[in-house]
Amino acid sequence: MTQTIYLHIGHYKTGTTALQAAMVSNAKALAGKDVHYLDVFRYQNKHSKLAFSILRAAGVTELMHGYDHKQTPQAVWDQLFKEARQSRAGAVVVSTEEFMRIGAHPKAREILRDVITSAQKEFDFRIVVYLRAPLSHLQSWYNQLVKMNTGPVPSFNAAVCDFMEPVHFDYGQALAPWIDIFGADSLIVRPYTDDLRKKGALFADFLSVFQLTPGRWTVEDNRVQNPRMDDTLVEVTRVMQAAGASDIDTERVQNLVSRLRGATKRDSGVSMADVATRARAGLSSLPSLPGNTVDVDVFGDQLPASDDTSYAKDIETLSDLVTFLVGDIKILRTNFHKRHEDLLSRVIALEKGNS
Repeated sequence: MTQTIYLHIGHYKTGTTALQAAMVSNAKALAGKDVHYLDVFRYQNKHSKLAFSILRAAGVTELMHGYDHKQTPQAVWDQLFKEARQSRAGAVVVSTEEFMRIGAHPKAREILRDVITSAQKEFDFRIVVYLRAPLSHLQSWYNQLVKMNTGPVPSFNAAVCDFMEPVHFDYGQALAPWIDIFGADSLIVRPYTDDLRKKGALFADFLSVFQLTPGRWTVEDNRVQNPRMDDTLVEVTRVMQAAGASDIDTERVQNLVSRLRGATKRDSGVSMADVATRARAGLSSLPSLPGNTVDVDVFGDQLPASDDTSYAKDIETLSDLVTFLVGDIKILRTNFHKRHEDLLSRVIALEKGNS
C-alpha cells in the first residue's frame, strides 16, 4: 500500500500552533491509528526547516527567523522521505505555515518541484490548508507582525500593500504552486471559522482528514498557544517599537511621523482596492478544487476594502494620537534629564566650594 504524506501548509493565523501542539501531544495515540507526525526537523512542534530550506535557496531573506542551515533543500527533504519509509505508517504528517510563503516566490515553487519529483513516484501527497476570510486574516497577520517586533511596521494599509507577501490576500497565488505540482485533486481546503476556535474543534476537524473521530485526545485551548495581542494595543506597541521606547533618542523621534506615514513605503503602486480585487480573484479559484469546502460567497463579503475603510481610519487616528503622546513624552524626558544635569552640576560645585 502506498504511503501518503500530508503536507499541512497553514495558512498563518488559522490555529496552526495549537494544531501542531495537539499533534505532538497525541503522537503516540495517532501512531496507533496509523498516523505518524514527523520527528525529523521538528522544532517547536512544527517542521519549518523543510520550508526554510527552499525559501533560502530561492533567495528569501526576510522573516527567516535566524535560519542558517547549509543543507540543500534536496538533502533536507530526503530525510523526510527516509523517516516516512522507516515509519511504515499509512499517513505521515508534516506541518508548517511557512510552506504558504512558497506561493509568493516563483523560484521557490521550482525548487519544491525539483525536490518532490522523484518522491511522487513512491508516495502519494495530500495538501491540507485552512483559510480564513481575507480581511480577518489581514488584520490578524498585521497584529502578529507587530507582536513579533522584527522591525518597524507601517500602518495597516501600508503594511498590506507594500510589506505583506501577496499570499496573505491572494489565495489563488498562495495555492497555485501546490495545485500546479500536486494537482487540484490533492488539495484539502478547509475554512477557518470562529467555531474552530473552541477547545478541540480544530483538531477534530483536522483528524477527519484521516477519517478519525474525536476521542480521548489531549488538546489545549487554541488561544493558549499563540495568543493574539489586544487590538487596542497594536498601534501603541507599533509606535513605541518605532520610537525605541526603552531608549528614545532625538533623531528617532524627529523621524517618527515620517517613518510611520510612508518613509518606509516601497512604492509598489498597490492600493487597497488592488488588494481587494486580487483577493476576490484568488477566491474565485477555490470552487473548482474537488476538496474545497470554503464558502466563497461568505469570504467574498469579508474582503479588505478601499483606503478609506473605517478600520483604517480608526487605526490612523489612534496612530496620530499615539505619535503625539510619544513625542510629548520625549520632550518631558529631555527636559527632565537637562534639569537633572543642571542640578547635579550645582551640587558638585557647592561640594567643591565647601571642601
